[in-house]
Amino acid sequence: AATPGNAALFLDRARLLTVADRPLLALDDCEEALRLQPNSMRARIQKGEALLDDKRTEDAAKIGVSVQLARNEDKHVDEHALRALATNDALIAANAGAPEPLAARAKVLRDLKQWTLALADARAALAMNESMTAAHFEAAHALEGIDDIKEALAQVTRATELDPNDPVKWYYRGLLETKRADLTAAIESQTRSLGLRESVVALRAREENARRIGQVDRANADLQRLQQLAPSGQ
Repeated sequence: AATPGNAALFLDRARLLTVADRPLLALDDCEEALRLQPNSMRARIQKGEALLDDKRTEDAAKIGVSVQLARNEDKHVDEHALRALATNDALIAANAGAPEPLAARAKVLRDLKQWTLALADARAALAMNESMTAAHFEAAHALEGIDDIKEALAQVTRATELDPNDPVKWYYRGLLETKRADLTAAIESQTRSLGLRESVVALRAREENARRIGQVDRANADLQRLQQLAPSGQ
């Protein structure tokens, strides 16, 4: 009551109401927060969660929040994710021409499985800086989330071109190449990833693809190394 213009307080109260299973009251606070800060992604996600809790999936979809919204075991959106959205909301508002907070917010939205919103942020970041590796990487994940594997692969390929020394990007590129049934390219990408940093997941991916195209010796060598690194099969 003392600070009626503070959107963050409305969102904090909305969070408490959501956890208390009072979605309609939470929705009222989210709508007030959005009135005060129309571009708040945290407010949009919380409003979407309240609408989904009230079984209003079509209304949630109208604001871009899908039923895939990731939740914790307590059936609520992760508190740390909401705080991260708020942090990036503030950075975006304070730095209108900076792509970094947009890419960072896209990452949070990706973790929440909100692919359309994540893609919008990644593309907005790329409009500011076409050579931003993180934005290409987030765009790839978001595009995969909406089943546009061809364009997702194009985005992660650009990310590996811009940052060829990141094993994670090469590993992910290999996964998308596998989805596109280009197993030879996928093996090459996983080999690049493994050359930068050995990992169980990249070894397993390369072993499976090598076996599928008849590279039995390589597949067996990778399997042997996997058994050394993860003897329990983990």
